[in-house]
Amino acid sequence: MAYILPASGGINLNETLRCGQSFQWRAEPDGAWRGVIGGAVVRVWQQGDALACDTSLPPDAVAAYFRLDDPLDAIYATFPPDPALPQAVAAYRGMRLVRYEVWDAVLSFLCATNTNIPRIDKMLGALAARFGDRLDADFHALPRPHQLAGSSEGELRALGLGYRAAYVLQAARMVDSGRFDLGVLAAMDYEAAHVHLQALPGVGPKVADCICLFALGWLQAVPVDVWVRRILSQRRAGLRSYRAMAEFAREWLGPYAGYAQQYLFHYERMRNAKACARLRS
Repeated sequence: MAYILPASGGINLNETLRCGQSFQWRAEPDGAWRGVIGGAVVRVWQQGDALACDTSLPPDAVAAYFRLDDPLDAIYATFPPDPALPQAVAAYRGMRLVRYEVWDAVLSFLCATNTNIPRIDKMLGALAARFGDRLDADFHALPRPHQLAGSSEGELRALGLGYRAAYVLQAARMVDSGRFDLGVLAAMDYEAAHVHLQALPGVGPKVADCICLFALGWLQAVPVDVWVRRILSQRRAGLRSYRAMAEFAREWLGPYAGYAQQYLFHYERMRNAKACARLRS
């Protein structure tokens, strides 16, 4: 089923899918992308300011994943007057946050700790192929907690997870057994959800912020990684702890701090990559 979805303020599909927030999407030669949303394979491509889609999913599921109702122009208007933000918006206007299903976010960001995007993709692909449901010749869904709970740490390490294997296995068993109820998070405010998530093995403040931002929709959440830490340190000296940096970021960047940090994160990362390429040439 093919359809076209309007996007409030437009969409920049390429940057949305390559800005480090989502994984397991494959670019096709014609400019389309294929990936998995809600247990179904989705093929999407940009059509002007709208998103074109071919999938068995209903339109509202795809629109929700790409947050097409987020009013980007109004969001940009809340950004602080920092010189880098207009440059980032100009470079990547239309880039949107995505909305994960909560368990998929837990699994993805547990695998994303202390590594790079290609390795995250490799780990998640290996987990999906070994434990997830086959969706077509190219894609498997990410495994659900019950599909991982019966595995072993050694089996997960053999898929390239390294030390993350223990955290993934323990988290899957806690969720599968009901000892940790992901469903209660939707009724919590940001602060409560952020604290509660850290009861899961391997979920520290940064992973909790990723889940809050990319799954629970708390758009003031700011995951502080090495790139964001560098940006924040340039704006205010003396920030040491994760908590101090995240609190400053939320205060500085405003009610849509999560959006602002994603633009700054992607802009800084791409600018650094271009500088390195120039040095190598």
